[in-house]
Amino acid sequence: MEAKGTGFDLNRFLFGTLSHKIMVLFILVAVPLMVVGTYSFYLNSNAILTKEIYTHLETVGAARARYIETVLEEDKQIGEILAAGIPFTNVLNPDKDYSQRMEDAALRIERTMGVHPDISRIRILDKNGIVLISSHEDAGLNKSTDKLFLRGREESYIGNIHLSDYTKTLVLSVATPIYLRGDVAGVLVVDFDVDEVYKTATLVNRIGLKETGKSYLVNAKGDMISHSKLQ
Repeated sequence: MEAKGTGFDLNRFLFGTLSHKIMVLFILVAVPLMVVGTYSFYLNSNAILTKEIYTHLETVGAARARYIETVLEEDKQIGEILAAGIPFTNVLNPDKDYSQRMEDAALRIERTMGVHPDISRIRILDKNGIVLISSHEDAGLNKSTDKLFLRGREESYIGNIHLSDYTKTLVLSVATPIYLRGDVAGVLVVDFDVDEVYKTATLVNRIGLKETGKSYLVNAKGDMISHSKLQ
């Protein structure tokens, strides 16, 4: 329809106006829906990715924890085997010749440390906490109030990782009771170097953690006992 003398096409005007309104309405409705949909997809994808990362880290952490538990159990068993050996039990046997039993024990210490490079120190204490023989120069010291000695008289005990005053390295001490005729006669204390544990439990070994992954050792009190910048 065209108005006479004006050249105005009413149909074109109405159709054009209606099409414009529909387009505007589509934009006003569709664009927000697309934005909301995209954002929801992002949040959902991010939540799934975060969950997968946490699950992966938990798996890696659990595997390393089991490895450390295995290492500690092996160290504990080594201490128990050494404590039950004749050279070390004889140190506490007054019926044996003193010079001979000390010589035998010193030889056993030397050979043991040669076979186990992760062992950095060995000493035997009597039931009063006096160091009778040691791989280092601490023989004669009184350790009667040390937690290692006190716990070691009762059962095999694994202490906290600490810096050794003698080797100047981080060590883990295992204290084991030495029995003579069924009674506790003394305590064997063995220091294990923890470098091998660190290689698996910290940054040195990145298996499962990619290039930027980090893991640390924490003691029962929640204190970090491996350096946060260990490379």
